[in-house]
Amino acid sequence: MADLLIQPGCGLTVYADATAVYALRSNKLILYRHLEQTVDSILQWMLRWRLKISRKKCTAVHFTYRLQPTPTNIVVGVVALSWSHTSRYMGLIVDQRFSWR
Repeated sequence: MADLLIQPGCGLTVYADATAVYALRSNKLILYRHLEQTVDSILQWMLRWRLKISRKKCTAVHFTYRLQPTPTNIVVGVVALSWSHTSRYMGLIVDQRFSWR
């Protein structure tokens, strides 16, 4: 995985078959562009190693304490990720205010 191109401001957490991509930016347009580029890099890496991604398990959560409209779509390959208020990672459910359940 050392050959993955991770964009500035983005990070990647991997444990077994669970992967999380995250980003922190004040400019949302740059944030979404960098997330898409990072996810595209991960998809290319997975294709190279003949690994498959379960797009049904992929979600995008915009973590914020502010009330904001639904963010711009993030495209994974040719599929736009669905925005969610919660996401499951490693058996934990985290919501958009970054509280764990």
